Amino acid sequence: MNHGKIDELFRDFARAEENNRQNLRKILLDNCNTEYGRKMAFMQIEDEWAYRERVPLTVYEDYDGLCEPMRYTAYPVSYRLATSGSTGVQKVFALTEEALERYGSYIGEMAYHHYGGRRGPHLHTSVFRLEKQGDNLLSAVYHGFLRDKGLFDPSAYVGGERLLFAQDITDVFYVKTWLLLCCPDLVSVQSIFLYDVLLIMQYLETNWQSVLSDMKTRRVYGSRKGETAWTRQGNEGQPDACLDIKIREQLLACLPEETVLAQVERILEEGFDTPVLPRLFKGLRFISGIGGNSMEFQTEALSRYSGDVPVCYFAYASSECMMGVAPYPGRAEYALLPDSAYYEFLAEDGTWTQMSGLLPGICYEPVITTFSGLYRYRTGDLIRMCRYEGQTPVFEVVGRKQTMNIAGEKLGEQMMQAAIAGWAKRLRITMPDFAVGAGRTVPGRYLVFVETAENQTGETEDAASELDGILQEMSGDYRDIRMLGMLREVKVIFCRPGCIAEATAGEGHRKHHTFLKKEQTEKLLHMLPQDWKMTKQCEMKT
Repeated sequence: MNHGKIDELFRDFARAEENNRQNLRKILLDNCNTEYGRKMAFMQIEDEWAYRERVPLTVYEDYDGLCEPMRYTAYPVSYRLATSGSTGVQKVFALTEEALERYGSYIGEMAYHHYGGRRGPHLHTSVFRLEKQGDNLLSAVYHGFLRDKGLFDPSAYVGGERLLFAQDITDVFYVKTWLLLCCPDLVSVQSIFLYDVLLIMQYLETNWQSVLSDMKTRRVYGSRKGETAWTRQGNEGQPDACLDIKIREQLLACLPEETVLAQVERILEEGFDTPVLPRLFKGLRFISGIGGNSMEFQTEALSRYSGDVPVCYFAYASSECMMGVAPYPGRAEYALLPDSAYYEFLAEDGTWTQMSGLLPGICYEPVITTFSGLYRYRTGDLIRMCRYEGQTPVFEVVGRKQTMNIAGEKLGEQMMQAAIAGWAKRLRITMPDFAVGAGRTVPGRYLVFVETAENQTGETEDAASELDGILQEMSGDYRDIRMLGMLREVKVIFCRPGCIAEATAGEGHRKHHTFLKKEQTEKLLHMLPQDWKMTKQCEMKT
């Protein structure tokens, strides 16, 4: 374990303001001859104040050709990054060599720093797919970069490099559940989002008998064609063509002794009423992944499986920039990474605030100037200031500055999450997942898709009325528009476990989506049981 790296990071926290100014100076100087640098006269900007006066705030739509050489950045572009598309149309960003080098290895090192070092074995829930000429996820590029620098050892993970960095694994839940059950000495379960761990555990609860049967008989079937990962039954048929023969061979090579599988079977036969992860893995030291306020429902649902296993909250990152690391064990708080960007902050009233002026308890939107060609870029995130670590802000991630607006009510993500949390508390239900879409009836209405730990399905009018009342209490605009008849009462639809994840799935890792795009909403409606046929037709009509 390289404690020196973490010590160096905390020293950087102590001089974060000067680092921030140096970052801006370097970006302006190095990029003064780019097309954008000449347009904004970077050579004439002498300080932060002049930068703010000359360069406007930007959003993604202000950029065209982000990956073109010398358009926005003079640094060589290493990869094209694609977002998950959770807030609309998928976006593409450049990632330069300079930015990658500056991200460092801190977020991976921090978990080991907190929880007993690197010694393994570990399980990672992701499959990292790297395409030099195509679009990539930041998580894949970052872990590939660390691997190539000798700062990330794939051999420490169950399944090794072949089952971690792969282009040909599509049945990720099956593969990762197989690997999970192979290793009784597991010391960590790592993910990009804690939501990924929850999905694996839900899959395990539903499918453990089938997967374990395959392991005992040394037959790798995968999830059956025509079935989803969540509805697989039995183990008849032929091996799934989605699982390449080399993948099957690799899985078989990971199998433990029969006595180990027998012990695993005895534990799983005891059920899931008490946390299963501590029972399966006596030496499990931590679980890691992005979580916190914006994913509190999923984190709470995960505790049903994880019990008191410590959680490391990993990172605050997006395709635009890797911005934060969780510096304290067990707390969903993030400290800005001082070398990653030049940071500014906008308060909710639109006023500009510099790094040293953030107030505890107040929400801000980070504005970033990056080493990959974004200038005064509005991230669209909301963070709540907690404290300083040295000169570095430490904050909670509240969520996105997203709204859903069917008839002028403009309900924000924070308000919707708070309303659904209060509603679930009143109904005494536990939600592993939920999402909100818009019905296409006239007048329109909100469709709230809910998965419960109780595996409830169908529709309950009383539950819908309860939630509609809470929304009216919390939002005067929603109440007024409901009273005017411009919105119908919200519809609550209870879904089977994993349904929402399937409808919102992308490559690599998965994260919770509060507000659904039209295509995701329609996909969810199509996935509902057959007796919902009339409801689906009603909600999807123009």
